[in-house]
Amino acid sequence: MNGLLDVVSKELKCDTLQDLCNLGDKTCVYPKHSEPIFQGKDLKLVSIFNATNEYVFEFGSKNIIVQSPYSIPFLLHWRILASLIQQTEMGENIISVEKIKSLRPVLEVKETLHLTDSHFHLDMVSKKIGIISLPHFFWTWSNKDYKISHLISNYCYHRNWPSSDLRSKIRHDNRIKLTFGIHPRIVEMENTSKLNKWISDLEWLLNANRVVAVGECGLDNSERKWDVEKQIKCFEKQIVIAVKRDLHLVIHCRGDGRTDEICLNTLVRLLPKHLNYTGTVLMEIK
Repeated sequence: MNGLLDVVSKELKCDTLQDLCNLGDKTCVYPKHSEPIFQGKDLKLVSIFNATNEYVFEFGSKNIIVQSPYSIPFLLHWRILASLIQQTEMGENIISVEKIKSLRPVLEVKETLHLTDSHFHLDMVSKKIGIISLPHFFWTWSNKDYKISHLISNYCYHRNWPSSDLRSKIRHDNRIKLTFGIHPRIVEMENTSKLNKWISDLEWLLNANRVVAVGECGLDNSERKWDVEKQIKCFEKQIVIAVKRDLHLVIHCRGDGRTDEICLNTLVRLLPKHLNYTGTVLMEIK
């Protein structure tokens, strides 16, 4: 019961149980009324209440008075009395805790569902809108609020990898995390020497703050004849880097069924056997 009173005290902004009694005394005391504040059928309950608390209520021609609470047991009896009378006649004869709460304004708090955009390209968005800062994404649908609270920007083209100054500006937005990788489509366009240079640059770039994954990387034979061996070698190097740094992989795998099979076999061959593939590999299959 003391635990219940503690909860009631906190709900009514009372620091101590004595403060709760004082609140009851202040809120629930009745002045003499021109009309009776209890109906006739409630008199027996009032009589028991006052007798229990050694208080003799006054009788007058037009009113009946009941003492307000001044101790913890008295407060409990008061609450019980209020509950009993509330059951007898719509509860309009006495102020209950529920009534006190109903008199205070209640602000309806809408639930907000926080979302994560796990794959977007800030470099491409910036080229279209001309700035790197993003607006707040917030909307309401079916009486529920939605907000994109986290975004993962994938940088997978070497020419678009951000400089140190640009990365610092991007990090002003606490929502954004970064990934860096080498997209399979551009692998075939470059010679081995340049690809090795990009791999070296990638390893250095992954030391940046807020990097959460390597990628996009993978295989793609969707639009042209492909040099499968060159793509596989570049993909393998990025998998090894991700494993060494304990980073996630963002996989781009696009093409026919043979592409998917080679991609999965490469992952199985190079990823640690104990790895949880579901939690570590994000695949984009188009």
